[in-house]
Amino acid sequence: MKGLLDLERVLYQRPERIDCYIFLKVMAFFVLAFLRAYAAKEGIKATEKEIQESMGDMLLVESRILPLEMKSYAIARDTELNQLFRRIFSLPEPQMFIEVLDASETSQVDDYVQKWYETWIQKHQAPQ
Repeated sequence: MKGLLDLERVLYQRPERIDCYIFLKVMAFFVLAFLRAYAAKEGIKATEKEIQESMGDMLLVESRILPLEMKSYAIARDTELNQLFRRIFSLPEPQMFIEVLDASETSQVDDYVQKWYETWIQKHQAPQ
């Protein structure tokens, strides 16, 4: 069966596993249909497939600040649909999580600077 929620092979095909797998796929389709109805109510025309792709495309991006190798975080591909569903269902903004992650990295900036300085000294120290 091909379509929005493609059915794949079920490992160790036992009747209860197959029933459970199909039940989960049907529930996922109902959730997508439910979200489509909420989007339509807000004036956003979207298909179940567009909603599924929109939710699957959002990324947490980790980058490094050189030369300290300090991590920095950001959100990529945050779509209008994702923002709508967070607002409708009172879900937390990803930016809150980003701020927590960045704060934990910033609190360690002294360690990053010390490590970088020690490495730099070792590389540039004249042999004696």
